[in-house]
Amino acid sequence: NFEICERFVLSNLLYHKYLDPDERKISKTIQGVKEKFLVHAQLEKAKQFEQLINTFNASPVFKERLEQHDLNYRLLSLLLNLADNPVNTEFVPRELSQEPEEEQIDWLAILKDGEQSPKHFG
Repeated sequence: NFEICERFVLSNLLYHKYLDPDERKISKTIQGVKEKFLVHAQLEKAKQFEQLINTFNASPVFKERLEQHDLNYRLLSLLLNLADNPVNTEFVPRELSQEPEEEQIDWLAILKDGEQSPKHFG
């Protein structure tokens, strides 16, 4: 079941049939979640949320040319839509390491997996 679900999500992310994400709307939603954390006196959660978003957006994967533009905003939109009441979830702060991981994950290869170049018909 997981493989079916994974193929469905990847297919919808890469070969979508819906409108492109609105960067301003997603940025506004992210800012709204951060403000909600601050209003509920969850300062550490707001700080770490902002750090994670900035780290995600600064990822070198999104600096390269991809067939799907705005992939980082598509993924952020997916995560924001999947989030269910982030204010009332238990939060365990984690140390965000600035050191490179021993085993680097090749996200570009993962994102391009199964991608086929258009072929001429006829």
